[in-house]
Amino acid sequence: MEGNMRRRWRVASLTVTAVLVLGTASVSADRMPRQAKLASLSGSSVEWQQAGGGTWQPAALELQLASGDKIRTGQDGQAGLSLDEGSRMALEPGSEFVIQALFEDVTGQSESIFGLWAGRLTATVTPVTEGSVFQFETPTTTVNVVGTTLTITINPDGSVTVKSDGGAIELSREGDKRMRLRLESGEEALVEYDPA
Repeated sequence: MEGNMRRRWRVASLTVTAVLVLGTASVSADRMPRQAKLASLSGSSVEWQQAGGGTWQPAALELQLASGDKIRTGQDGQAGLSLDEGSRMALEPGSEFVIQALFEDVTGQSESIFGLWAGRLTATVTPVTEGSVFQFETPTTTVNVVGTTLTITINPDGSVTVKSDGGAIELSREGDKRMRLRLESGEEALVEYDPA
């Protein structure tokens, strides 16, 4: 198929999985916290909120982030995050982002789960080790990643656009292995939520 193709898929629930997922085992109880940091900032409106709530504060370059911390970018704000294992994320203006879980266990398996509730995110994910989880959650879609470059956009109408910028991604309805849509590098899918 030609690259840069757009597909539309209406589903009640959707899981996006990069092909060759090595496993979705949970990280053991002996979890150690991992770190992320704000590697770049631009514009005047990037704020963060520490885990547990509290007041939104102006974000600072090199700010250390952990599970539960939130980032939001205003209409002119952009933020770049880097993880301790080398993955990178770029948040565009109007984004709402949370680090839901960022842990590693004694065997080296990691759990990296993030939420994107508004805006747009581009991520370059380093290859994930077997048994580890690297995941993005959105209002309608879960994206499991092994190691690729992808873009996730929460559209104003609540739909989600997922684009594979490098590598293949497979979209499937959770619990229904018969319904799958594979995206190759350069292709994208528009996922509309249909509660019916």
